[in-house]
Amino acid sequence: WPIKALGVSVICVSVMCAYRGFAQGRQNMVPTAVSQFIEALFKLLIGLPLAWYLIQVVGAPDYIGAAGAIVGVTISEMAALIYMAGNFVHTWRLEPANPTDRPDSTLSILKNCLALAIPITLTSSSTSIITAVDNSLVLGRLQHAGLLLTEDAARDLMGNYTGVQTVYQIPAALMVAITASVIPAVTVCFTQRNRTGAAKIVGSSLKTAALIAMPSGMGMLVLGKPIVRLLFP
Repeated sequence: WPIKALGVSVICVSVMCAYRGFAQGRQNMVPTAVSQFIEALFKLLIGLPLAWYLIQVVGAPDYIGAAGAIVGVTISEMAALIYMAGNFVHTWRLEPANPTDRPDSTLSILKNCLALAIPITLTSSSTSIITAVDNSLVLGRLQHAGLLLTEDAARDLMGNYTGVQTVYQIPAALMVAITASVIPAVTVCFTQRNRTGAAKIVGSSLKTAALIAMPSGMGMLVLGKPIVRLLFP
C-alpha cells in the first residue's frame, strides 16, 4: 500500500524536475525553494495527521498508517507541481520574443539530455541499491549475529540507525542546494570561455560548503548524544 500511494508522486516529481531545471537554468532558485516549502507544508499538514488518524482512531495496521503518510507526500508533490507549472507559464509569457533564435532540433536536445541523464540515473540507482543491501545486512546481523533478536526488536534498532542517518544527511542536503545554484553559473562561464570566473564560483561554493560542513561535523562529534535526544525524545 505505501508503494501504491507513492506511484502518482513519481510522475509529478519527474515533470516538476523539468520546471525546476528551467528556473535554475535561469539562475532563479526562488521557484524551487517555494515548491520545496509547499512540499514540506503539505506533508506536515496532510501526511502526519492522516497517519495518526488511521492508526489511532481507525485502528488500522502500521503499514496502512505508513500509506496514509505517503498519501500526504503524493498530495504535496501534486501541489508543488501545480505551483511550478504556473510559475513557468507566467515566466514564459513575460519572456520577450526573439524571432532570430533558432533552437536545436528536438532529437538533438533529447540526445543531449539522455547523455547527461543516464550516468546520473545509474549513480542514483546504485546508491538506492546499496541502501537496500545495507538495510538487509543490518537486519540480518541483528537477528543472527549472537543477539538473536526478534524481527520487531531488530526493526526497532534499525529505526534508530535510520534516524541517525537522517541527522547525518541534513548538512548534505544543504550541499545539494549549493550545487543546484552553482551549476548554471559555472555553465555560463564555460560557455563564454571564462575559466577564471568559473574557478572563482567553484572556489566560493567550496568555501561555503566548508563553512557548513566543518562546524556540523565537529558539532555531531562532540554533541552526538544531546542532538539525538533533542530530535528523537
